[in-house]
Amino acid sequence: MIKVYYASIREGTEEDWEKLRSSLPFPERLERADRFRFEDDKRRCILAGALLKTALFNEGIRDPEIEKGPQGKPYLKSYTRVSPSDSTQKSPKNGPDCDPQIQFSLSHSGDLSVCAIGTAPVGVDVELIKPTGLSVAKRFFTEKEFDHISQSLEKEAELLRIWTLKESYLKMTGEGLKHPLDSFEIIPKNPGHPEYQNHPGSPGHPEYQNHPEYLVSSELKKLKIREFALPRHHISVCSQEEIEPDLIRLFMDDLLITP
Repeated sequence: MIKVYYASIREGTEEDWEKLRSSLPFPERLERADRFRFEDDKRRCILAGALLKTALFNEGIRDPEIEKGPQGKPYLKSYTRVSPSDSTQKSPKNGPDCDPQIQFSLSHSGDLSVCAIGTAPVGVDVELIKPTGLSVAKRFFTEKEFDHISQSLEKEAELLRIWTLKESYLKMTGEGLKHPLDSFEIIPKNPGHPEYQNHPGSPGHPEYQNHPEYLVSSELKKLKIREFALPRHHISVCSQEEIEPDLIRLFMDDLLITP
């Protein structure tokens, strides 16, 4: 089962943030944080790493070492697993195909950082809901997605919603920009939406398969998708594994007590 953790950068003192930074076991994330110019960007990056550290700890993972795969998707290169029933350390697991393999995905935007973790490929994306302009959808989305957004009452929110859905899928696959956003389709089902009534994703259409909650391209038909709406932010998660229905909220104190 995929678990989704989140936390806000609007918490903690300067001393707390320094402690959080010094406790991170991920050199690459610290280097990445240092490349940012603005403090909020640095904190989002550090907070995502702290969420990952805590999520791994909760899964019994110790001494994690993160490395990027050929397409840039991070994975656990090595770690030691602790049995939930005792503190006995088992032999280290190594490589992207180790068993059991812990999979994770990180994202941050606005006030939030997010970490999704489980035992199947997963992608998570969070976006701050802000004025974007339909030109973004016109440029990057499919024609049907653009039509859906154009006919929505909350156009900006629906645009960011579809953006996070598509990004979460790309992050799950690890393909990123190698898989253009308009090369696949995902549209939230809304029976009251006029565009939905005549959409070619209806039963029997050769180009689409039915998904319980979305009109999707065929490659997404078996995936699990879940969305979380928070004040001023939207989170989407995509995985081959079931996704917990509730977010796990962590506070600064929770992150600082993780060894």
